[in-house]
Amino acid sequence: MFHKLCLPVVLMLAISATAQFKNDNVLYKTVDPADLCATLEKNKGYILLDVRSPAEYADTSTFASYNLGHLKGARNIDVGQLGKRLSEIKEYKDQPVFVYCSHSQRSRRAGKMLADSGFTKVFNINGGMTAIHYTDAAGKGCLKDMVQTGNNYSIISFNDFCGMMGKDNGPVLIDVR
Repeated sequence: MFHKLCLPVVLMLAISATAQFKNDNVLYKTVDPADLCATLEKNKGYILLDVRSPAEYADTSTFASYNLGHLKGARNIDVGQLGKRLSEIKEYKDQPVFVYCSHSQRSRRAGKMLADSGFTKVFNINGGMTAIHYTDAAGKGCLKDMVQTGNNYSIISFNDFCGMMGKDNGPVLIDVR
């Protein structure tokens, strides 16, 4: 009996887990952080749209793990307000709009909303600020200069951390949030 109940539950979870990606590269394009610099270069006249809360954007969120900085020059419009504030970015309807959040959940919703509202060149930055910080692309190319933060600490990728271990760099503080 237990097995008969488990199969439908597992199938429902699998379907709902992939449903969030159904609009990727259909209604909007998805760009990985490793390819972001080259994609920005190919799409002049773009806008960066940060759809996180104003506190996350300003690194003042009560959830410290959401204080990941933001991309320099990005416009901040909370995804919950985006529908009401589309007029603020209407001049970008036919220009490239690069949307990001912390992990790509809200930016996917925003990407769909923008595409449904007539925006023709929408890009979702896959993985958001988390991926920008924690991938090997973080310290390379244009990304190393694009992240702006008010934090008094640096966020490094796992590979960078491993490279630091074993070297005589003095004490290392590890935040394991």
